[in-house]
Formats: sequence, C-alpha cells, structure tokens
Amino acid sequence: MTLIKYCLSFLVLLFINACATVSDNSNSKEEVIAKNEKSLLWKIEGKGIKPSYIFGTMHLINAEYYNFSTQLKRAIEKSDAVIVEVSEAPDPLAMFELLKLDSGTIAQFYTAEELAEVIQYLNDNNVSTVVYEQVYSTMKPFLLLQAITQSFFDGAPKSYDLDIMEYAKNNKVALVGLETYAQQIGFFDAISNQAVADICLESIRNHEKEKKSTVELMELYANQKIDKLIPMLKKESPEIMDFEEIFLTQRNLNWIPKLVDQFNKDKCFVAVGAAHLFDDNGILALLKKEGYQLTPILMKTD
Repeated sequence: MTLIKYCLSFLVLLFINACATVSDNSNSKEEVIAKNEKSLLWKIEGKGIKPSYIFGTMHLINAEYYNFSTQLKRAIEKSDAVIVEVSEAPDPLAMFELLKLDSGTIAQFYTAEELAEVIQYLNDNNVSTVVYEQVYSTMKPFLLLQAITQSFFDGAPKSYDLDIMEYAKNNKVALVGLETYAQQIGFFDAISNQAVADICLESIRNHEKEKKSTVELMELYANQKIDKLIPMLKKESPEIMDFEEIFLTQRNLNWIPKLVDQFNKDKCFVAVGAAHLFDDNGILALLKKEGYQLTPILMKTD
C-alpha cells in the first residue's frame, strides 16, 4: 500500500457512509510510558494546557488488526474536544462536482487495451461495466483509485476515524475538523489526472503485491512497529514522494496553529493518520518545537 493510497483511504471513508467517567488521577495511575517511543498514542502536556492526547490512526484496516480499546474510549470520554482530519459530512452533489472531469472521459488517459484492463479489474471486483459507464467514466481517475484502494482490504474494513467520531458524538464530545473534504480532494488535484491514471493501472497490474504490502502495513501498525511502519510507507511510494510536501509536510505545518489554539481552550483527543505523526516534520516533532512535552503511552488491548 503506497503513501498516496494511505492518505487516500480517509477520503474513501467519506463515501461509505454512555460510559462511566474515570477521574484524571485514576487514569494517570494506569498509564505506562512506552519503551523506545514505539507507540501510536502520545500524551501532550506543558505550557499551561490541560493534558491532551494524540493518536495515529490507520484510516482503513481489516477487522483482525483493529483494536478500538477501552483505553482510547476513556481518553475520548474525558476530552472536551476530539480533533480529526475532517469532521464534516460530505455533500454528495458538491463531491460530484469536485470529482468530475472538466471534459472528456477517463478513456482519454488509456489506450484501448489499457482501458479494457481497467474495466476487467472493476468487473472482477463487483463493479459492472454499466456502473463503470455511469459512475467512473466521466470522473477523475482519483475516484477509480478509491475503488482500487478499497479492494486491498478484506470484506468490510474497520475505520478508527469513523468510529472515534461516532464515539465522540455518542458521548457528546465536540468534534473539530482540521480540514474540509474539499481541501483534501484539492491535495490530489496537485497530481495530474494522467499521473493518477498511471498509478491506477500500475496498482491493477500489481494487485496481489500491493494487497500483500497492505497486509504487512496493517501488521506493523497493529504491533506499533513505528520504526518500520513509516519507512515502509515511503518505500512503497516512490511515485508519490515528490508530493510528500503537499500530502504530509505542509498539512502538518498548517495543522499546528489550529492544534495549539484548541489546546489553549480544551482538553483534546487528536486522531489523525499515523503517517502525520512521525519524522522530523511530523506533528510530534512540531509540537515539541512549540514547547510541549510529548510522552509515548503504552497502548493496552482489550
């Protein structure tokens, strides 16, 4: 699974459609610092803010690797606000306008033989030729890439992001979005339609390899092998690393002022893609530069 498909998986979600309170002191006693900073859950303190948390999600994940633990739920319950990448529900008509081609059809990006490969792949994944003609043919290759990305997961994949948002709503915790879905789609517009179409064809031709790499990625994520997770994302994404500035670095920088502002007002639980957390330009490093104390918390399984 490449970095572009990892970032894309949150947008796939946009198309898919009361617990006891634990005191701060009690929760603090339960927390254990993770060794070697290998954790997807970090505590944020300092600068006079209420202790907050940031959790690195995997937007789509097979059920066997999924663990929305009681520990995470308690942290959400105790928060004043849950901060996610996108908190708004998409408007289908607005989404359609953002995704449709300005002119022509998707066939313009392929030879006749290549287009036959694309349609056959869709047919093999329960998308009929009629649906291709009605839905995909006049849309940007970006929508096709969504369908291909979802095919790398088994059955109905789970989503930390959607479940965290739903849990927050059910517990009457405010939701705050760092971006709009229109902005997220806009990031992919930085790549030409032809380049996205080429990525689609490559993914179709390497379906088994990419599905295998997706499983490996989910295993690394579930076992919190951070030192291998992020390098694998980048290794599998040579075609998109020229756009790392757009997909990760600049977005991280844009998010910091919003996070700081929210930390100054509320006790927060932040949930964003794990790829955004680590490395020199990751959110963790940027928050440290802002003067916050970051502590990796050992995650428990239920």
